[in-house]
Amino acid sequence: MGAMPGPRCVSLSSPLEAEDYMASKLQSTWAGGFFSGSQALVVVPSRSVREGLVQALLQRRTAWLGVEVRTLQGVAYSVLQQAGFAFRSGEPLFPVVVSRVAQAFQERYGFLQLLSPVERVQPLVATVRDLLDAGFSPDHLEAACELIDAEVKDALGERATALLQVAAAVDGALRTNGVFRRNDALSLATHLLKTRGASPWPARPLLVYGFADVTGVAADFLEALLAASDGELVLVQPPDPIDRQRGAGEAFLSRLLRRVPGVESKGSKGPSPLSQLSLWEAPELEAEIRWVAEDIKKQIAAGVKPERIGVVARSLEPYALAVRQCFSALGVPFSAYQPAPAPPPLLARMRALVGLAAEGLEAPVSRLLSAIPRGDGKTRALASALLRLSGAVGARTAGQLVERAPGLLQEQGNTALFGQWPASEASAWLSQLQTVLVSLGDAPSAAGFGERLRALAALCDPGGEAAGVLADALPAVSESVGNLSLSRRELCFLLSEELRQRPSLPLGGNGGGVAVLSAMEARFRTFERLYLVGLQRDIFPRVPREDPLLPDHVRQKLAVLLPDIPLAERGASEERYLFGLLLASAPSVWLSWPAHDPDGRPLARSPFVDELVVAYPELSVQRIPGRQALVWGGSFRPAPAGEWAVYAGLHEDAKAWRAAFQLALEKASATVAETVGFSPGKLTEARQRVLREWDPPPWEAKERALSPYLGFLGPSPWVEETTSLWAVTSMEAYAQCPWKTFVERVLRLQNLYAGESEGTDLTPRLLGDVVHGVLERILKAHLQEQKRRQGEGESGQGSPLQWPSQREFIGILKEVTNDRLRRVGVVYPGLMLALFAAAQPFLAVARRLLVEGELGNVVASEGSGWIETGPGSPQWHFRFDAAVQKDGVPVLLDFKTGSPEPYVEKKTELAARVRRGELLQGAVYATATGSIGCYVFLQPDWDKGRVFPITDSPVLRKAVVTTFQAFFTRARWGVFFPRLFDPVAGKEPDACERCQVRLACSRGESGARRRLKRWGETAPTGGPAAELAWRHWWLPKEN
Repeated sequence: MGAMPGPRCVSLSSPLEAEDYMASKLQSTWAGGFFSGSQALVVVPSRSVREGLVQALLQRRTAWLGVEVRTLQGVAYSVLQQAGFAFRSGEPLFPVVVSRVAQAFQERYGFLQLLSPVERVQPLVATVRDLLDAGFSPDHLEAACELIDAEVKDALGERATALLQVAAAVDGALRTNGVFRRNDALSLATHLLKTRGASPWPARPLLVYGFADVTGVAADFLEALLAASDGELVLVQPPDPIDRQRGAGEAFLSRLLRRVPGVESKGSKGPSPLSQLSLWEAPELEAEIRWVAEDIKKQIAAGVKPERIGVVARSLEPYALAVRQCFSALGVPFSAYQPAPAPPPLLARMRALVGLAAEGLEAPVSRLLSAIPRGDGKTRALASALLRLSGAVGARTAGQLVERAPGLLQEQGNTALFGQWPASEASAWLSQLQTVLVSLGDAPSAAGFGERLRALAALCDPGGEAAGVLADALPAVSESVGNLSLSRRELCFLLSEELRQRPSLPLGGNGGGVAVLSAMEARFRTFERLYLVGLQRDIFPRVPREDPLLPDHVRQKLAVLLPDIPLAERGASEERYLFGLLLASAPSVWLSWPAHDPDGRPLARSPFVDELVVAYPELSVQRIPGRQALVWGGSFRPAPAGEWAVYAGLHEDAKAWRAAFQLALEKASATVAETVGFSPGKLTEARQRVLREWDPPPWEAKERALSPYLGFLGPSPWVEETTSLWAVTSMEAYAQCPWKTFVERVLRLQNLYAGESEGTDLTPRLLGDVVHGVLERILKAHLQEQKRRQGEGESGQGSPLQWPSQREFIGILKEVTNDRLRRVGVVYPGLMLALFAAAQPFLAVARRLLVEGELGNVVASEGSGWIETGPGSPQWHFRFDAAVQKDGVPVLLDFKTGSPEPYVEKKTELAARVRRGELLQGAVYATATGSIGCYVFLQPDWDKGRVFPITDSPVLRKAVVTTFQAFFTRARWGVFFPRLFDPVAGKEPDACERCQVRLACSRGESGARRRLKRWGETAPTGGPAAELAWRHWWLPKEN
């Protein structure tokens, strides 16, 4: 049988019509119900479309003998296989090749230095992939560079030229090393189809379905396939939801239609969607999904098959956890392709293990701790001991830990370290860790690297779970590497990508039940009932984002040579096409969105919803009740134990809360108890005690004394031995929030991931760290040169600072930026560029002040000292950024990159501010030297004085002594309450929002805040501890 008759391209108005049309066309391959002998091939773009189409065909008849549905990539592989080509994809190596090529060009193009390391190369990979997928090759390089030189000027033109050269070099490197990308299979298959002039399946009917926009090499292969097989392209052009006389996102289909001559429109505009369209606004996301689940249960009870129901979001990530929890709790059967956003503990540990292997001895201690499981007592004790050991020796990296710990361990002898781990075992373990981490750097091959990585896994995870994951993942990495020689970081990158692509925590199901899909996965699929959730502004439709390296206006210049190059401006028409397609995918559609985010901030609904409401006034928006109404809506309803616990808590039913809370923990313990290690009963009891303290019943509140749960510890003689408290910065922190000081300086607790999350944003702390690090390097280099000159007979009174050359300065800034970002763990190239640029204006101010001599001659950098405040008080230690000589007077400097406003406030006299715990560092500088301490403000936009001096005086000395003695006495009496409320400002302190130990605080507990506020408003009773605590509570009013 020959090719199917009909036009080369047919357009229909909905996926439902398209499925009917294809079913009738495929039916023609049957004669009287019997297969006529010719197989039919249907080509689709993705696995999701394939599964949806197969399901739709099977609903129409139970058997389709000889009909094959394959993805476009699979068809290309078949063409190559029939031609005798053995194609092996090297797609995982593509980022490695891009990284190596970028390193080769980084001397010529400086911006590539920040993008070339393999762990930071992803933005560059995306741009190069866009160029190559659009058909760019070394043959285009000269013409493309001429276009850029003529049309794009300045730095952007130079960057575009660099990217074109990198892309051309990458293409050449791929061919030289025999590395093939997935799209290379399409290019080779296209070449075979065009040179042979006939399809590998000459008598096989061909339908192409599910494509809306294909570009570059994929479009070339599709065009060649249709021409060689005389096949038929089935398009879907849904009507616009607002103006049904035109297509939704018509411009989105234009690129594909240019390649297909003659389109026959067979679809009808269909009935208005209003009759089966409902709009719902939920108070928040969890209530939205809960109400969807309730409605799905009604649909299933009414006879709708779960497999004919779809739940779709533009992106599933915000909804993944809520869907998995709510659907599972309510018994809604479902399946989803995407993993949940949070990886399970095992894969999270694996990623930490690979990061530890990549960074070696430079890895932060948090990375090492994250690689150790907490499942059994032995490994939990190991992690706990390492955490405390690293704190005891002040180690931030694995290298510092293995270097500094042996001295402390030797002092311990054979005793148990912190009561759990014998010091001799700890010393041997750290020695093995050092050996393995060093050996990873010189592994001769992928196999040798894998062997040493398994040794590291056995060291960190004696239980063998990590070794099992490596046994599955390492062969895939070795296969992709082949005979290529890769560095340790490159091998770790490939392994981390392999782990990332593995399903970490599937949402649920194995193909059956309700289909939970992203909008891209739901394209061209059909349902009997569709729930489209998360219709928020900036989410659906998405805001088009241009490539920061190669923006749209540059790409438009290249479109003369590369007409299929992706453009962000096409995103708007794509989003409208996708919305129209989804509305046309089911006869009954539910649209919903949350009105507030998890913090209670209002959210705007999608412009698509606004357009529908304006165009169709008869559409009404219904309100989804809060989750409490789903527990009690006039009568009690079945609900998960967690919801019952919330309901009972809000209604102050302690007995019901305890029962529901424990039941919820028992249901969760099956999956997390092994990792976290808790008893539901004990945890419920502990939580109830804490809640009773934070928010006691009204009849107990007045008589109940404040306890350690709220930071009232009572007499604490051990404070005298806690040397970490006796720093000037500790007392400044104690004035702001005693509880934070207690957690960080006494308990020595830290948020292990606070540093890593900081690496995802340009925080003031990170910026200040970079500026201080650069100044330290410059000042120390100057002092070393000054010392050399003194040896040659020059004066020892210091000299004006010699700033390094611009080349040396940029080198120092890059090194310090890299070092600080490496310390915080997570590094994004964009953050590196932003941090590099943000630090320069601050350093320009420092250069002017130091070089022009306004501050004096530099005589020291990064020094320390101490003061005494009387008998019984400890020595108070302090550090300074620099020391200078100004007119023969020694001055200690503290560089500040934050806002100067809190320092230069003029309304209160200096001594009163010191008694409030403010300006302690500058005041101590002055009293310690008997001269002057200075805050130096480097904020570029500040124009009210760069230097804030504090001069020594008897009044200042008395204020310093009084303040430190008072703080010391209060700490000895155990005054460490959390400052949840500022009695002067009348609100929560701004510092609480960015506090890194807020997870270990009662912040957010309204009952705790109310108790402290009421306590502070009454006269103190209960002895000296209460009096001291009350005075510290009102410290902001000190005068």
